[in-house]
Amino acid sequence: MTHPIKRHEHLVQEQERIKKQLQELEKDKAYKDAIDFQKAIEEVLEMYDKSKDELLELFGDAPAKKTGRSSRKAATPKPTRHYRNPHNGETVQAKSFRNATLREWVKQYSRETVEGWEVDPKAESQP
Repeated sequence: MTHPIKRHEHLVQEQERIKKQLQELEKDKAYKDAIDFQKAIEEVLEMYDKSKDELLELFGDAPAKKTGRSSRKAATPKPTRHYRNPHNGETVQAKSFRNATLREWVKQYSRETVEGWEVDPKAESQP
C-alpha cells in the first residue's frame, strides 16, 4: 500500500494539474460563448416561467420517460423485394443486396442489370 504522505502529495499534484486545466478552459472563447449562451437561455426560461424540460418538449425532444426504454423511434423495416433472373428463371426475395444469390448475380451481370430484374410479386400471382 502507498504511504499516506506520498499519496497526499500525489493528490495535491493532481489537484494543481486540474486547476491549471480549468483556468485554461475558462480562458477559451468557445467555453465563454457556451456559458453566455446557457445563461441567456436560462434567463429567457426564467422570464417566461418555463423549465428546461418544457423547452426540450417545445422543440420536439422531450426527455425520455423513465420506463427503461430508449427515446429513439424504431427503424422502419425495409420492404422485401423480389428479383427474377431471366437467364435461369430463378426468383429471389431479399431486403438488400447482401443476399448471397443477389451478390453472385451482381458479380456476373452488374448491379444495374440485377436492379432491372425486380418484379412485382402481386402481378406475377395473377394469371
